[in-house]
Amino acid sequence: MPFAADIDLVRKTAKTSATRRHPIYSTPALDFVALSHTSPAPFRQALPAPGELYLWRYRAEWQAILNDNPRLCISKAEYQWAKHYPNSALAKRYLVGCAAVRLALAPMLACPPGELEFGSTREGSLKLLNPGAAAGLHIHMAFTSLWVIIAVGTTPVGIGSAMPAPGIAETTAFAPRALDRRIVMEQSPLAGHAGEPHWQARHASLCALTGRTTSEMDPTFLRQPGAATTAQTNDGKRYHVLDLPMPGRICSAIALAEPAWTVYASGWLRN
Repeated sequence: MPFAADIDLVRKTAKTSATRRHPIYSTPALDFVALSHTSPAPFRQALPAPGELYLWRYRAEWQAILNDNPRLCISKAEYQWAKHYPNSALAKRYLVGCAAVRLALAPMLACPPGELEFGSTREGSLKLLNPGAAAGLHIHMAFTSLWVIIAVGTTPVGIGSAMPAPGIAETTAFAPRALDRRIVMEQSPLAGHAGEPHWQARHASLCALTGRTTSEMDPTFLRQPGAATTAQTNDGKRYHVLDLPMPGRICSAIALAEPAWTVYASGWLRN
């Protein structure tokens, strides 16, 4: 008769194998390193190098953050901003994200999490004001369903998510915002493709990166196979989009101004 530990190992291995079926793990010239939040990893103590992307994924629960009291590092301004959300669940999700991004960045910046200062360049995109030595760091925080996703890299980045339901991708904004979904759909290359959430997620990630609700791009990029795609806008700019493994029916993607060759993804494996 197998021991309980053996059964748990088999279950964990089966779950990991199922997760690894996502095409991101077999994408040529890309190393997607899935980690748990407790996995020892050098990237937790060092800033990303060019071509590297750091990701964190948390459930929007305080206990998901491995800290005795994560609320202590949240600024007064962030608590005030949380009051703009229409209900306590969304406000809590926002505050969990604020604490998570501070506690993730603090070790690599050698700065107490409560002393980090941020400015918002646009919804979801954070500009690090203090310490100034890491001013070139690009940070994006997004929300989808019960999850908080944080991306950090040396190139501009945007995160988008969608669910397989009627309508367009949900807003992954840093602040609450009202959108006329019908107008956005009519003006976007997603018109007629509302039933394809991974297309919606790709489009939403580009919108988050560029700061526009619509993107002047060749819509055929949305249908490119594989987990790594490239979009080119009418002005000749090229963007790189990666589909992210997500639980359940959520589809998420991340858009970058420059390609990433190594992605460290903390929270993509269970602790």
